[in-house]
Amino acid sequence: MVGRTQYKDIDVIAFGNKGIFQDHQAYAQWYAEWWARRIMDAVDKYDPDLIYTDGNGKWPFSGTHSASGFKCDAAARVVADFYNKADKRHGKTDVLACIKFAPNNPALGITYEVNFPSKIMTEKGENPVGDWYYAPGYTYEASSMVYSLLEYASRDGNYACAVPITPDGDLEPACITMLKDMGEWMKINGEGIYGSKAWKTWGEGELISDPKKPEKAPTLRVFPGGALSKHHAGFKYETSDFRFTEAKNGQLYVWMLRIPEQKTTLKINSLGSQSEYCKSKIKSVSLLGYAKKLKWKQKSDGLYVDFPAGLNLKYAAGLKVELKKK
Repeated sequence: MVGRTQYKDIDVIAFGNKGIFQDHQAYAQWYAEWWARRIMDAVDKYDPDLIYTDGNGKWPFSGTHSASGFKCDAAARVVADFYNKADKRHGKTDVLACIKFAPNNPALGITYEVNFPSKIMTEKGENPVGDWYYAPGYTYEASSMVYSLLEYASRDGNYACAVPITPDGDLEPACITMLKDMGEWMKINGEGIYGSKAWKTWGEGELISDPKKPEKAPTLRVFPGGALSKHHAGFKYETSDFRFTEAKNGQLYVWMLRIPEQKTTLKINSLGSQSEYCKSKIKSVSLLGYAKKLKWKQKSDGLYVDFPAGLNLKYAAGLKVELKKK
């Protein structure tokens, strides 16, 4: 049995050079084999679309960081097994294995945790509600999930949100409400999200400076990074802040990150006839969740859209923009 004081610095081992395996090789080998077999068994039973391994090294059992002292091919065998089973069951490899912090590899998904990349990147984005575990007092707000989703999707990424499960395996009532609200938003706006990719630019809006780093060049206003909290629930965009996605059929979607409270005319600079991003004339503009026609006009400096007042839309609104084919 390992002495209680042998790993008295267990709280810092994960990010240091000492690992829990280096003095227990037989245990490490057993544990790695058990780990691999459990994941393979889960793949057998549930046929998942995605498997994801967390950690702080290049891959599980890489011999470094929290796996210091033991290196083996358990992760590679798990990924190979996952892809082989998908190919056998589906006739193609239509699944994805994501290993956090893995080196660039065309076979693996890459994650961009709790912050947003500054450019268009094909990566998976993720953040947790509260933290990566349960604790009382978390803030459950669907707007935080919607804004995170749009920030990642507009940059060509996918989005995963960790929802905290209580010690007895349940969800808090506020968490259930949050998920239902998110589902209602997706019913209206999902056509511009599912299967989408980044457009020619991920967003536009007012350039702002960081008062804490005045030497840095101004950047677009973006949703705060980190775990979703009360701070995120209170975050406000401006009506000039937009994000863009392109659907599977090539349809363009413009996401208004702040829904106007009264009738107003929105200007989308990236869709002007002289914009570097839009070389086509616009054929039609419609608002997701709104059956009536919109009044709009494309000018050289932008697309002008008269946004109606009194709409019962939440969080962010999507404009569906159809471009004329050349």
